[in-house]
Amino acid sequence: MHQVNRLVLGIETSSDFGGVALANEAGVIAEELTRRKLNHSEELIRLISSVLKGLQSGLDDLHGVAVSIGPGSFTGLRVGLATAKGLCLSKGLPLLSVPSLDALASMCPESSLPIHAVIDAKREEVYWSSYRFESGMQTRTGEYLALAPQDLVERISEETMLIGSGVDAYRDFIAGNARGLARFMTPNPQSPSPSVIAILGLRKLKASQTEQIESLEPIYIRPSDAEIKEKNGRG
Repeated sequence: MHQVNRLVLGIETSSDFGGVALANEAGVIAEELTRRKLNHSEELIRLISSVLKGLQSGLDDLHGVAVSIGPGSFTGLRVGLATAKGLCLSKGLPLLSVPSLDALASMCPESSLPIHAVIDAKREEVYWSSYRFESGMQTRTGEYLALAPQDLVERISEETMLIGSGVDAYRDFIAGNARGLARFMTPNPQSPSPSVIAILGLRKLKASQTEQIESLEPIYIRPSDAEIKEKNGRG
């Protein structure tokens, strides 16, 4: 039986700097990164057009669109998801969501150690979740939370691998307070790569784990700075 070689576009905008990638059954076939903040859909569309043009492909060749849904940059998440939704609605494509912490943890080599994915959330907090490899598959073992660094180290109860921008932001504090149990990825990815978003999206597509386009929202975990200021102003 002929197997369809599905092509998935991955969009990563959860960090200050992101990009796009294309993946099919053979793996990642193209990726474009940018050092500019993807705060406008027009910039992201240009990047998508560029990566498709490089393969002499177009939007009609896609079988799905995967997008990082947070936690992370509030503006980036909104732009990425709005762009992904627009592409899916206009082309009748499946929408595939990839939580940023899941994608980040999947960049760790397979290990018997638990993995803590940690993203710098600013305001002296980190976004966090925990993972383990079981039977060759990564399984999330914690909730998605915003934690103070002290709360993070209190969750390290055994030798643990840590990965992400939150690790670099608080490395000295973690190393000094985790009772010798913290292990750090080297090199340490700051954020998920677009390639990982595309690969995990393709995996979801093959498992028919698609999203309702109209109802999908980013994982914010906590209110934005603007929402906090508005609430304080009303108080």
